[in-house]
Amino acid sequence: MGFFSNLFKKEEKAQSIISVTVTEKTEFVHNDPDIPPLQGDYAKTIFLWAHSKAAPIRANDSYARYFLYECGIRNPSKYHRGLIAEGYFTEASVEQTLNSLKVTDLKEILSVLGESTTGKKDALVWRIANNADTSLIEKYCPDKLYMLSALGQSFLADHADYVMVHKHKNWGIGWQEYDARKVPGRSYYDNMWAIFNEQLSRGPQDFGRTQYLFMYQLLNEEGKREQALQMLLRVLYLDFSGMDILRYADYYRRGFYKQKEMREMFNVVIMFAPGIINPIKDFADVYTDEMITKVYEQHLPVQICDRKLFLSIVHSVLDGTYDQAATEEKLKRAYYKYLRENLFVQ
Repeated sequence: MGFFSNLFKKEEKAQSIISVTVTEKTEFVHNDPDIPPLQGDYAKTIFLWAHSKAAPIRANDSYARYFLYECGIRNPSKYHRGLIAEGYFTEASVEQTLNSLKVTDLKEILSVLGESTTGKKDALVWRIANNADTSLIEKYCPDKLYMLSALGQSFLADHADYVMVHKHKNWGIGWQEYDARKVPGRSYYDNMWAIFNEQLSRGPQDFGRTQYLFMYQLLNEEGKREQALQMLLRVLYLDFSGMDILRYADYYRRGFYKQKEMREMFNVVIMFAPGIINPIKDFADVYTDEMITKVYEQHLPVQICDRKLFLSIVHSVLDGTYDQAATEEKLKRAYYKYLRENLFVQ
């Protein structure tokens, strides 16, 4: 009975989202709570950006899913036609259409024409455009392609920050929050920096790890490598601090865990994230020990990895001698010492 019950539930969920068909009229149903309403200029910006290169009007189910779940565009084929009608797109030229083809296709067309197949892509396109008739080009490019018009390019330029919001969805700041908190005249990165600092000032639950990680990514994209490394080291500092032990220590004191179980918590409270550790070696040219001194100015209620051990770990990453197994063993000894001195004391 349980099997069929689960099966019926899955069917009901599947029915709540009706996949689009190739017809233009079909839309996703509106009762899926994960589909937002149409997101106005944000949706238009992301759609224009995604179609910056020559592209045809496609079947609804051939468009990226984020148009639906991020932008609220329920019928992308119809939406695409609407933007064409409003002048945001214009029909691609023969050269632009040919540029959308692969080089192998271009060479095939030239072979049919009896023309040379040597040269770079631009030369191949020029040769076809000046020697092929319309019917041959249409054989290889059956769908009419559309490019951004001057209006589309202008709109995209005026709303460039929305593209950055889309590209950094993992930073957790949607376009509406960004619009509400941005300062006119500031760049996207400067606005996001201010938002992250504001979040830090409110005392984040993870002692700022999330914000420091995003700030590292932001600074690295801007090419501010010294500041980026400083943020990356802060993330590693928190990962090796063992802060999560506080939560489990409370359970231990209340009798939910035994000493053996607390020792086994090492892999839970000490985080080894390759995406944090490995990139450090790329910053060897800007690293200084002073950076770690600054990191340790942030005092934490728990610091299992002392400055000396942290310094040796970072140096090993920088000089290519980092050994995770050996590092884990050192941190495990420091973790056991913390338990003996702070938790298992009778």
